[in-house]
Amino acid sequence: MRNIESNVTIRERVSLHLMNLCGHATRPLNHRGFYQLTKKIGKLCSSDSTVQVRLNEDSLYEFLVCDPYWNRLIHEYFYYEPEIFYFLDLLKGSKFAFVDGGANWGFWSVLASSSAYGAVETVAYEPMPNTFAFLARNAAINSDRFRIVQKALAVKDIKDVPMDVGDAAERSAAGASIAQSRDRGAGSGILVDAIGLDRALSELHSAMPTVIKLDLEGVERAVIDASHWVDDHDCVLIFEDHAKDPACEVSAAVMARDWPVYFFHDDGRLDLIKSVEQLAGLKTSSHRGYNLFGAHPGGVFDQLFMKQLND
Repeated sequence: MRNIESNVTIRERVSLHLMNLCGHATRPLNHRGFYQLTKKIGKLCSSDSTVQVRLNEDSLYEFLVCDPYWNRLIHEYFYYEPEIFYFLDLLKGSKFAFVDGGANWGFWSVLASSSAYGAVETVAYEPMPNTFAFLARNAAINSDRFRIVQKALAVKDIKDVPMDVGDAAERSAAGASIAQSRDRGAGSGILVDAIGLDRALSELHSAMPTVIKLDLEGVERAVIDASHWVDDHDCVLIFEDHAKDPACEVSAAVMARDWPVYFFHDDGRLDLIKSVEQLAGLKTSSHRGYNLFGAHPGGVFDQLFMKQLND
C-alpha cells in the first residue's frame, strides 16, 4: 500500500486497506473490476473524507476516499495511465516543459514538477471550479511548485464556455465536456473561461522542448488542427484516442500533419503508428481510452522514441 501521509480515521484506514487488498486481488486481471470494488468500499466513508498518499520522494497527492477514479492509487501496483509513465521515464535527465491541459486534480503536474523528472516548468489548466479547488490543494501541498490556471484549453480565448458533467461522473468530474455543451445552460452545464492553446504555450517561461498533454474531452482534434505554435516548436502532444472511435480521428489529425505517432503497449513496448487501421487494431479494450504521442518530426522527443524503437 502507498504511504498515507495524512491523519485518517479508523474507518477510513480500514477502507483504504480493503481497497489495497482489492488491488492485490485484481492485479492478475490487470485490475479489471478494481474501480467498482473501490467505489463500493468508498461508500463506507464520508463523502468529504480525503487522504494524502506519497507518489515519490517529494510528491504528495490528495484525493477523496470515496472517489474510485483516484482512490485506486492507494494500491502501489496500480499505475494510472501507464503509457505516460513509460514516456516520462524516457525523459529522465532531459530538459523540457510540461503543459497539463485538463489537469483534473493535478496528478501529472505533481509528478512532472517533481525532482524525479527534473522539477521542470509545469503549468496545469483546469476549468471546473470544484475540480480546480482540488488541483489548487495538490499544488499547495507540493509547495506550489507548478502553476495552476482556472481555464480550459481551446482553439482560441473564449468567455463563458458551457461545460457539462455527466450524471455518472465521480466527484473528480472526469469526463466534463465542452463538446456536448452546445447550448448555454444545457444539462448540468457550468460556464467556464477558455484560453487558446497557442496563447497558453506562448506564455511558458522557458524555451525548453514542451510536453503538451491534452485531456480535453472531445475537442482535442479541433485544438490540434488550429494550433500554429506546435509547427514552429519542438514538442510532443499527448492525447487520448478512445476505442469507441474506430476512425481514430484525433490520431488521424496528428498524422495528417505528417507527425509520427507512437503507441505504448501495456508492457512498455513501443510502436510507430503508420496507419489508422494499425491503430484501430491495437485498441482492443472497448471501454478504454489510449494515450498516444505525436512528436514534432525530427525533434528531441521524436529522436527519443526512435532510439527506443531501435534499441
